[in-house]
Amino acid sequence: MNNKVRSAFRFVIIVLYGLSVFGTNFQVDAQTPPPPPGSILAPENNPLAPNAPISAAPSNLPKPAGHGGNTLTPQAINSNYSSDDRFNSNLTGWQVWEHQTAADVTTKLATGLRLVDISVESYSPYVFTAVYVSNTGSYAKSWWWYYDVDATTLSNELSTNNARLTVLKAHDIGGGVIHFTAIMISNTGADNTAWWWYFGQTTASLTTLLQNNNARITQVNSYVTAGQTLYAAVMVDNQNANNLGWWWYVNASASSVISLLATNNARLVDLDIDPTTGNLNVAMVSCGSGCPLWWWYIGVSTNQLLKIAAQDGARIIGANTYSGCGDACWDFVLINDSNAITSRVGNMLRNSTDGTVGLYLEQLGGPVLANLEDSTPFEPASTIKATVHLYTMRALQQGPDTLLTQITKYVPPVGSSCPGTVANGTEDIQTADQEMMWHSDNTRTAELVDHYTRSAINAMISSIGMSNTSINHVIGCGGPIPNQTTLDDLAILYRGVANAALVDAAYRSIFFSEMAGKSQFATEGYDWTHLWDTDIPNIIASEAPAGMPQYIKNAFRNKMQLAYKAGNYKICTDPFCYTYVDHISIFGYAQIPFCGQSSPQQYVFGVYIYNATSDTNSSNAFNTTKAELLREQIHAGLASCFSNTFLPVARK
Repeated sequence: MNNKVRSAFRFVIIVLYGLSVFGTNFQVDAQTPPPPPGSILAPENNPLAPNAPISAAPSNLPKPAGHGGNTLTPQAINSNYSSDDRFNSNLTGWQVWEHQTAADVTTKLATGLRLVDISVESYSPYVFTAVYVSNTGSYAKSWWWYYDVDATTLSNELSTNNARLTVLKAHDIGGGVIHFTAIMISNTGADNTAWWWYFGQTTASLTTLLQNNNARITQVNSYVTAGQTLYAAVMVDNQNANNLGWWWYVNASASSVISLLATNNARLVDLDIDPTTGNLNVAMVSCGSGCPLWWWYIGVSTNQLLKIAAQDGARIIGANTYSGCGDACWDFVLINDSNAITSRVGNMLRNSTDGTVGLYLEQLGGPVLANLEDSTPFEPASTIKATVHLYTMRALQQGPDTLLTQITKYVPPVGSSCPGTVANGTEDIQTADQEMMWHSDNTRTAELVDHYTRSAINAMISSIGMSNTSINHVIGCGGPIPNQTTLDDLAILYRGVANAALVDAAYRSIFFSEMAGKSQFATEGYDWTHLWDTDIPNIIASEAPAGMPQYIKNAFRNKMQLAYKAGNYKICTDPFCYTYVDHISIFGYAQIPFCGQSSPQQYVFGVYIYNATSDTNSSNAFNTTKAELLREQIHAGLASCFSNTFLPVARK
């Protein structure tokens, strides 16, 4: 079983028309359940139900019409506009809802939310699509919203509130009478700027007004009155410190917008739909000096919307809905809503594979440092063997089994990832467990599962709080019902072991020493997925302070600890494997020294790629990211140890 060139043990399983082929089984994949009809909740408010089933047909999310930006610290770019909701990429709670009445909006606002975008689905009665943020922190503002008001009323409210418009939607209520739906914010403090609003304009008249005001458009909305398409627009001062490269276009096709964004090196800050042509009215700003990560999508169904936002780690800054796509079709713009580590590693994953991706990093005794799709169930392949490993350690701790207890040994299969079940004498538990965890041996896994029973292992999984994890098929066979877990559940397991809450201190040590990582390297000269022998040395070499001697780097690595389990299924969906889905994941424990502290910092970390359609791309994405979550922590640890005493060596 030893293979020093493997990164993660790949099990190839052939599936044809849902039937067992070549002794292997049918495989299905995970999808997040759709939101309730008539409403959409923000990702953090739409958790999966415990033990939510993984659904059947692989269906990857649509790709964005465009995306770009930099994985920089929030507000590191475009700081002059940091209070603008379209530029603010500080993390915040947010929600998006469709089919909302005015009463529904009022109810949401009573929970501490603030409207940042609104579009009108229908006017009699008024029904809205609304986007909200939590009105706290850098998003806190005095603000107001209005609907079904005429120009005089809106102008009076702007004056009374000393406010400026951020959203303006116009429509003809009949007979050429124009009413508005609008959002305004207090025009004071960081939000204070010269600004203008207009309606009843043509593109030519708006161009003249922009030139006269030395302004840029922040929103442009088209409406039809007396058979003519006219425009309502909001513009702000674009001089001196406010100056920003920008462009606006109306009645543009999606393909034109894609081309213009590339030509202008720009990102969208406003997106509206022409009511007569279905084309787009847009405002975009230059990314010449940097932009936050951003994305835009067109023609997305309601049940895909939140999945996309969750996968991108982003929030919606503007959305429009129209009929179709089963319930409603969505065109929308996203801005990054993730911290720096999540953004950096998430972007590495998303840009390299078409599969659903997730990541998790937690400092034990401290915060969650990075997370993306961490509550989403996925097929973990051999990564789930950590649950069998934990059950074994707990059984040994309780007795009467010991590491030397003999269990039934099976004959390994030939040409199949499904484990053998033909008895062939016995072997001790330690050998079976170590082969399962060091070399991902499926037959040894089956020996332990059969010895302790799958039902008992699943009962333990449930009892320790891993509510979205279950072993549903023989590990290595791929089905018919997929196994499943989440990164949050795996964190419960590894955290509980590290804290000696799930096993005592002695079996904590055995648990980690029996896993791939530092201990395997010490015995065999390599580790199964090459984090310890390749990735960690490379990260140390690139993150060490300039001038740090090699002996300090070596001493630093020697003080680290690493233990993990990885897994990979390639599920073929035709006899020749022309089509397939690929699932690959890892979860582990790391210990990183920090000089000047009495003990090292401990972390649990994990990454998954789920439902990818290219195993080459998913393998490349996995291999470049499997240790990346530890980079910033290793950097900080190395920095703390330069020019400081580091046992057993010192640099003065």
